[in-house]
Parts: sequence; structure tokens; C-alpha cells
Amino acid sequence: MEDQTTPSAVVNDENYTIGYGDGALAWMKARTVEQHGAFMLPWLKNHLSLLDCVCGTGSLPVGFARRLGIGRVVGLDREP
Repeated sequence: MEDQTTPSAVVNDENYTIGYGDGALAWMKARTVEQHGAFMLPWLKNHLSLLDCVCGTGSLPVGFARRLGIGRVVGLDREP
């Protein structure tokens, strides 16, 4: 029997529990690498490529990019 579930149907059924209200967006924008990404800092080296999936407002990928110097950081999120 073929699976009738499509990836788009699965994604549309998911809910982002923190939401997108003003408070949630302010919290995401205020996140820093030092506070919310410190576990990654020992592995950051120049010339590294880093992918941040579900990056929210982009505050963490920007912080990682500043730490990497020469390197590449890509942040992906389904919301604009």
C-alpha cells in the first residue's frame, strides 16, 4: 500500500508552540550565541560552513557568522 501522506500535509499539521506574537519575536531577536548557542562555540573555526535550520529571526546565524570570520552561515526558516 502506498503512503498517502505528502510532506506538505505533514508540515501543515505541525504547530510552532512558541507562536509568532510580539513577545515571541522579541525573545528570538534577543537571542545571542553566547546564551543560546554556546554549545557550538568550541567547534567554530574559520572556513567552516554552518547550516541553522529553523533559524527564526536569524539572530543566532548572524552571531555564528560574526564568530566564524571567514566562513559561511546559512539560516533557513519556513516563515519570512
